[in-house]
Amino acid sequence: RAGASYQKLANQASGYAIVGVAAVVALDDAGRCADASIAITGAASVVRRAAAVEAALRDSDLGDAAIAAAASQATEGLMPLDDIHASADYRLQVTRGLVRRALQTAVGRARSA
Repeated sequence: RAGASYQKLANQASGYAIVGVAAVVALDDAGRCADASIAITGAASVVRRAAAVEAALRDSDLGDAAIAAAASQATEGLMPLDDIHASADYRLQVTRGLVRRALQTAVGRARSA
């Protein structure tokens, strides 16, 4: 009753993540979120847990609306890089989208397990 997903926007030259998101979701017996862990790489100078997203998901039904609302909080407190590969604003936008995609995939895998 758990699923995981890693999603990334890769730098075309190196393959390294401009932004990467790892998500793990565990379901309770009712199919609700028992636990969630989300890590964001590449967007900032250090890997960061998305604690606000994790808290928003716990005990939720993990439907599209719950995932979208949680993913919108993914960049809270994030100090994004701004370099030749991507602007800070672009990294913030990509981060929210990848968190949503990673969560949807992880939830789908958890429900089919």
